[in-house]
Amino acid sequence: MATPEEINADMLAFWNGKGGDTWVARQEHTDITLTPVTDALLAFAAPRAGERVVDIGCGCGAPTLEFARAVGPSGRVVGLDISEPMLAEGERRASAAGIANVDWRQADPATAALEASFGAFQETQRSGQWRWSREDLASALADLQRHGLTETKDGKYHLTPLGRLAGQGLCEVGSVVRLIDCLQPLSPQQICDPTLIAAVQTTVELNQVLFPINRKSTQKEPQAWSQELRQQGVPNSIFGNLQRDISEPHEGTLRAKKAVACLLYVTGRPMEEIERILTQFGGAFGGAAGPIRSVAARTCDLLPTAADIAEILHPGLDLADRVGRLIIRLDLGIAGPAVDLARHARTHLSRSDYARLLKAQLVSASTIQAAEDTAILACVDGDNGKLRVAREAAEAMAEVERRRAQRVTPMLEPYKA
Repeated sequence: MATPEEINADMLAFWNGKGGDTWVARQEHTDITLTPVTDALLAFAAPRAGERVVDIGCGCGAPTLEFARAVGPSGRVVGLDISEPMLAEGERRASAAGIANVDWRQADPATAALEASFGAFQETQRSGQWRWSREDLASALADLQRHGLTETKDGKYHLTPLGRLAGQGLCEVGSVVRLIDCLQPLSPQQICDPTLIAAVQTTVELNQVLFPINRKSTQKEPQAWSQELRQQGVPNSIFGNLQRDISEPHEGTLRAKKAVACLLYVTGRPMEEIERILTQFGGAFGGAAGPIRSVAARTCDLLPTAADIAEILHPGLDLADRVGRLIIRLDLGIAGPAVDLARHARTHLSRSDYARLLKAQLVSASTIQAAEDTAILACVDGDNGKLRVAREAAEAMAEVERRRAQRVTPMLEPYKA
């Protein structure tokens, strides 16, 4: 493992030699030049009394001292820089101004920030240690470039649209990479709802969702769930990705099972029936309803990112409407024909309400508007509040249909020569 000093030896030498000395000599002029930047920084950060601030790359400490004044004696500021001469100048200026709530620390800000990051903390918790590694960085950058998250121009790294998507922080960067692996080899025609659901199960976030499985079943469970996904049109390449990045042999099967659980949930079948299917091979001692809802909810969270990645990888592909409908189905556990009703009724109707309305063929604007109150009440446990919700949803659906019809009405008569 390389140390920070070994990684950045040239910068350490420069800023602790001629570069640092020159900056100290010109400190007063530089402070005047950078005053607008310092003022803007303070206005944006808006430090308050008692707060703690880290000034990374503090130089001779002009902003550092302003932060120290702002947070007051009850607060604390750490000035971090690679240059010992500049830190000494900052400390001298603090002493002259009577400011004692600043700690001046020499460190490479780039590596120090990484070593103090939450990611480093997580790795330390997981493995007991974390050290900066130039080799690991080079490998990670190469992996990002191989997956199209970065590109190099003029010897510099630049984010691509995929990289900017990953940088939004909606999911782990590792999850974005896994989704790219799943979706890049596919044709646009292969990217259907079951494929998106299965791809999302490979993510870091879905790996963290607990789900019942019989780990001793090495034949029945693996075969059953994979076969179900194949029958739903999930491409063969996805199954290879379900087996990647796993630490236990059963994890690939578990991912397939979670995908099947989502697909069962959106059929609108009774929860008892879904539980019976998913626990037929054992492994669930406290029921599966909670885990089913959990995996469906987490899949909802990741689907928009998966769709964005698919659209970037396959220009011209538009998944907005499809994914919007799928998210509603996963959120409420309902079948496709009930989606339009659910757009307006949402959680004011229960999963069972939607199932009964669908069975009675009361999910469109016209059928609900034509139905007697008693017919609707029979589907919603006699609840007058839910009857009102259904009626209002039907009116909203009808209005959407009227607007849609107006948009497609021709403005011109058929052309005649």
